[in-house]
Parts: sequence; structure tokens; C-alpha cells
Amino acid sequence: GEANMQQHVDSAQHKRRLVLAGIKQDSTILPPVPKQYEDRGIVISPTKDGTLQYTCKLCKAGPFPTLESVKSHLGGSKHSLKEGREPELSLSTELAKEGFVLVEGQ
Repeated sequence: GEANMQQHVDSAQHKRRLVLAGIKQDSTILPPVPKQYEDRGIVISPTKDGTLQYTCKLCKAGPFPTLESVKSHLGGSKHSLKEGREPELSLSTELAKEGFVLVEGQ
């Protein structure tokens, strides 16, 4: 009944869908694109199903679900090459734990 409907409308998943559909704004669910990312080609745009996601217009890459995944893309070789820069080499903690190291100047 009505109580169930109210519970649903208040649910986190419903709120998230409203934001991703562009109906509601909520910077905790879909934070605005930081200026430094915007300058490098990152925008919020609707995907095929109409939900809002981060995409890279420079690489025509994405959608990226979070700013964390955007950051990872910006540091990657594909984007760096598009910008005419050297890729930022970084080592994930998972790889470091496995004993991988970065060797400069090879």
C-alpha cells in the first residue's frame, strides 16, 4: 500500500535513479565535474538508456560511474596520448602488494 510506496520513494536506490535520470540533483550521488577534469574533456551526459554518467568527450570514452573511475581514465595512456602527454605511471596498491614496482627510464 501507501506505506510501501513511501518506503520505496525514500530508498537509496530510488533516489539514485532520480538523480541519474536528471530529475533530481544530489552531489553525493552524482558530484559535479571538478573544473580540472572539465578542462580535460570530462562531462556529465546521458547514456543510451538516458541515465547521467561521466564521459570523456576527448576520447569518446565512458560512461564512467564515479569520479574515481574518471580519475583513473585521466591518468591512463589512452587519455594522456590524446592530450599529447606521457601517461602518468602509477602503481595500484594491489599490484604493489604482489611485488610489482615502477622502474623509471627503461
